[in-house]
Amino acid sequence: MPHTLPNPERLSHRELYWQVRQALPMIGDSDVRLTEAIPVSTSDTALNDDVRLFGALLGQVMSEHQGSEFYKLIERLRKASKKARRLSGTLGFEEFDNILQSEIAHLPLEEQVSRLEDAASAFRLFLTLTGIAEGYHQSVQFEHEEQGLNHIIRHLAQRDVSCDTLQEILEKLSVRLVATAHPTTILRQTLLEHQSDLYDILKALYAPHLTPVQQKKLMNQLTEKIEVLWATHFSRWTKPKVRDEVRQVMGYFSKTLYSTLPELHEKLEQLFSFYYQDSCVTRNAPIMSLGSWVGGDMDGNPFVTPDVFAEALTRQHETILNLYIHDLQTMAPGLSHSIYRVPPSPALLASIQQDIRDMQASDMETSSFEISIDKEPHRLKLVLMAERLQQSLHQQFLLGGHTHTVFRYMNSQQLIQDIDVVIESYLQHGYTRSVTGPLDNLRKKVQIFGFHFASIDLREDTQNINQAAQAILNAADITLPHYDHSDDSRLLDILTQEILSPKVVSARQLEFLNRADSLATFENREVVQRLLGMLTVTRKAHRYIGEGACLHFILTMTSSAQDVLNALLVLKTEGLFYRDLAGQYHSEMDLIPLLETIPDLQHAAPVFELLFSNEAYQRQLACRGNTQIVMLGYSDSNKDGGYFCSNWEAYKAQRVLLDLAKRYGIRLRFFHGRGGNIGRGGVPTQRAIKALPPKSCEYGEDLTEQGEVLSRYYNVRDIALAHLENVLSALITKNITEETPPLTPWIEAAETLSQLSFQAYKSLIHDNADFIPYFEHVTPREVELVNIGSRPQRRRNFQAVKDLRAIPWVFRWFQSRQIIPGWFGLGSGLEAFVQQNPTEHPAILKTMYNEWPFFRSLIENSEIALRQTDLKIARYYCHSLAKDPGAAQCILDRIDTEYHRTLAQIEAITGHTLLERPEDQTLKNSIELKEPYLDPLNYIQVRLLQKYRELQDSQAAPELLERYNRAIVSSIEGIAIGLGTAG
Repeated sequence: MPHTLPNPERLSHRELYWQVRQALPMIGDSDVRLTEAIPVSTSDTALNDDVRLFGALLGQVMSEHQGSEFYKLIERLRKASKKARRLSGTLGFEEFDNILQSEIAHLPLEEQVSRLEDAASAFRLFLTLTGIAEGYHQSVQFEHEEQGLNHIIRHLAQRDVSCDTLQEILEKLSVRLVATAHPTTILRQTLLEHQSDLYDILKALYAPHLTPVQQKKLMNQLTEKIEVLWATHFSRWTKPKVRDEVRQVMGYFSKTLYSTLPELHEKLEQLFSFYYQDSCVTRNAPIMSLGSWVGGDMDGNPFVTPDVFAEALTRQHETILNLYIHDLQTMAPGLSHSIYRVPPSPALLASIQQDIRDMQASDMETSSFEISIDKEPHRLKLVLMAERLQQSLHQQFLLGGHTHTVFRYMNSQQLIQDIDVVIESYLQHGYTRSVTGPLDNLRKKVQIFGFHFASIDLREDTQNINQAAQAILNAADITLPHYDHSDDSRLLDILTQEILSPKVVSARQLEFLNRADSLATFENREVVQRLLGMLTVTRKAHRYIGEGACLHFILTMTSSAQDVLNALLVLKTEGLFYRDLAGQYHSEMDLIPLLETIPDLQHAAPVFELLFSNEAYQRQLACRGNTQIVMLGYSDSNKDGGYFCSNWEAYKAQRVLLDLAKRYGIRLRFFHGRGGNIGRGGVPTQRAIKALPPKSCEYGEDLTEQGEVLSRYYNVRDIALAHLENVLSALITKNITEETPPLTPWIEAAETLSQLSFQAYKSLIHDNADFIPYFEHVTPREVELVNIGSRPQRRRNFQAVKDLRAIPWVFRWFQSRQIIPGWFGLGSGLEAFVQQNPTEHPAILKTMYNEWPFFRSLIENSEIALRQTDLKIARYYCHSLAKDPGAAQCILDRIDTEYHRTLAQIEAITGHTLLERPEDQTLKNSIELKEPYLDPLNYIQVRLLQKYRELQDSQAAPELLERYNRAIVSSIEGIAIGLGTAG
């Protein structure tokens, strides 16, 4: 029998499940077990079989290590929470509480919390396993249905879209995926590696030729991995430092993106070749590249320093060079073409001889290499390239090292030139196939990653940048009329003249920052020094690693043209913007204003009008290819104005800036600062890009990939490639589609909806005196116990919503299942709009939903948040945790009323209940699949929070509080996994 044909003795996964199930403890007469809790409404697919299989194996592990009674407890809790979902009022909650009470009431406090932690861990681990099964089956579906690039290129070819048209689109496109320093991933790297192993084992279990013996071996491996996960501490032991975050991001980059990004580019070329019969090729420059904020994001993180930044740059540089070295060493034996079959080209021979001379000049032994020149010169060249890269690793310039050698690469372009020499030598003799594999792949990698791997962005608050600019002007002995954030014409003129002046304030002039009494007014003296130090490191990185090491300076909280000109003045002072002796200006960094509040989005047009017409800034733009990148923040604007208002203001800002840029002849490109959930702008990729204004991504876009998104998409190569294809195919589709601007009545309706929804949002979130106490007590403030990231979670003592960072704001709402960042205010806005004109407005809304991608996206995204919201569980949090039950109940009643109002309004517009479209079934099934294991975690968490806060108030022993701390963190982690987001 051929090896690839299915083995008739191979057991189905359902049969494998039943084998395991028979050994599980009996629960009772009905014997409904953990493995059979999949809702009836979900189709009985291969995914469900694997979820059952994972559940059975987990049940086996729990029974072996915790005892059969513990397994039975988990089953009773699951059944009770499932019943609570069906019942009204508090009946279900009471049954769940009674089960827990009977289980732990007789135990000492230390054993009570241990039992609760074990229960939380059980449900958390089941949700983890479910996520792995989902990820595998989604990647299989993606491949089988030929989604992504294959689908779009074939579709365009069938529509007779010309190759030239596609080529023109791709020439403009540039996509940068930016790993942020935002602390939204809760998993340890160790756990992610175990999960990746489980994915690989499950994938192997689907090989059609497996024998029963091989299946049994893989089943044993699955069980072993689940056992390891059960015994492994789930969250980080300590709060990570910036260096830890750099290491984790490098893990994702090295493990998946180093191979999948070149694979994406290669696949695109192959699809063009297949569907367009070799009539065109894609551009030579990479379409997709990597960025990172980790190590360069100063905003709100005092632990990011010049030394830490230099270490991050160095680690990335060393990591990518080591990957190239490994590839060359692996590749070299395969290029064993002898000299008498494939003689070296003159260029290759000269290159090898130059290598030998450079090695000798660097006092290196060369005899072993010289004897190979007349044997396998192509292979020898690869060995020499690896050796030259190895010598390049020893140059620790950023960290203060002074080792010098002639035999090293000064930049990535020199490495590409060496690769090209080898490629051309093969092509001269017709050995094309020897080129189209590893050599071409390595060349793509060097083009994409350079010597920096990912460009690290600098990010800083404009308040601190302005302080630095003021210090520079003071050092230049310039008297200021005043100094604030306003765009006063006199101050702008002074800044412009100083930026364009050939004079430069030297570093020595700024040394007085350490000692001058005249700077006693500077509250952030250390922050100013840090900023200047970061830019000094940037300049060195450009020299020793390449300009790609740090290209972008993101200016958070930009509210004026002055903020941007201040940043340009700081760049000039550090030699990153300068005029040469011939009078030509040069700039080594892009300045990226970040618009992240509702007022900043609304005032974008006058700010950029001033910038685009300013002589100094025009010089900056000319140096950067007349390209302006503008970053849009979705998190703070959402917290500021609510879901609809935030998204509408971002949409409007893009439209007005596109018109302005076109008038000035500037290529405008947007950087979307989205999080992993709807409240932070995180929505399905295809839908998000389709909803953007026409022409807004003509030149591509930058996208933030936050911690939870990194772990979701970049822990496994199959899933990573599918995600990359989704992004690129969505951008190609967007740019190939003839789009018409939204109609005036739609714009007027959206503007009215924005104002009405904001009023409803503001009246609860910002104007209600009882809201802050409700949020502090009813949502789990204990999320701060989780060792998520290095950055502090609060800007200052929490007295108003603006004092809290967007991540814990959203995190806490998700944990308590009150996901108001995804819908609150929308229902009131829609209802009030309809009431203004009950005859015409309902029809306008339906037309907008059917014909305007932006509005449709908002409605469909809100549906997801509404479906994940569970106000029965929210009520349990309120009843159990509120300090002032009466006031808290009033707040919850308003949330409940707005929830049902929003449901009714959306159903009136769409004509269906939540997530009832065929295209939503996968998402709906995913939610239903997890709820029987997610709900118990909420009930367990409330019980833990009650006792933990009580023990805090009574000043209990630190050891006991630490036990509760760990159990609470376990419940938080489980809920985040079940909902797919930490904030």
